[in-house]
Amino acid sequence: MEDVIFFTIFMVLFATMFIFLGYLGYKKTKTAEDYFVAGRKMGAVVIAFSYGATFISAVALIGFSGIASIYGHSILWLAFLNVFVGILIAFIFYGFRTRKMGLSLNALTLPELLGNRFNSTRLQSVSGLIIAIFMVAYTSAVFLAIASLFQVTFGISYELCIIVFTVVVGIYITVGGLYAVMWTHAVQGILMLIGMLILTIGIYVMLGGIGPAHEAAAGLTPEILESISSPAATQAPGGLTSMPPIFSQPFMMILTLIFVVGICVLAQSQLMPRYITTINEKPLLMPIL
Repeated sequence: MEDVIFFTIFMVLFATMFIFLGYLGYKKTKTAEDYFVAGRKMGAVVIAFSYGATFISAVALIGFSGIASIYGHSILWLAFLNVFVGILIAFIFYGFRTRKMGLSLNALTLPELLGNRFNSTRLQSVSGLIIAIFMVAYTSAVFLAIASLFQVTFGISYELCIIVFTVVVGIYITVGGLYAVMWTHAVQGILMLIGMLILTIGIYVMLGGIGPAHEAAAGLTPEILESISSPAATQAPGGLTSMPPIFSQPFMMILTLIFVVGICVLAQSQLMPRYITTINEKPLLMPIL
């Protein structure tokens, strides 16, 4: 019963805050440019947190946590390269050029930018169709992750979670456009940052500090992990704190994740418009600094 009450309170606060942000976006949305690229008036802080929340979504926070329990601390290379290399490359090589091209071509969406750049309506139509199809699959994966989390943690119906999140997200996106999307993402990014800091610090304090915590993790040998039926027993032969042997199957899996997630996603259709929303070029430097 307590879980249901907590879930209800959380969802009321979530729906109220996000629908209110959608209303603020509605008040600011007067033109198509406002709706699709937030009037090109977004500042550095909102862009930084919005980009981070979009890039590091439920797929990373929930999915990679499970992957880390299988392959150990070596998966942290994925986080390092994503944050300090991938995003740096994205804003330096994609950000400035995308914003400059978007302004010169008067493009509001990625398909429109591609179509105008290559003077091809067919390319614009095909790229738009590709995004429409696969974005549904991507969004479904995100909703599946968050609904599964609430189902396992609070025992709330999976179907109920899907319905509530779909309705709330659908309302603020439809009403407020990209203004609402970026503001809500900024709020989510701040909450994720605070939550990760609390979780990390809390675990280290609970285990007696950084050194003892890592020593405890290092002590979880494959034999111990196997005795507690952990999937990590067969995937991290050297334990959770050591890198798998080079060219081994776990090593190649980690390497694949680093390249696929750290590089290939940088040109995602939901990330590219963030560059076009900037009021000037300075906000593109904020996530780098």
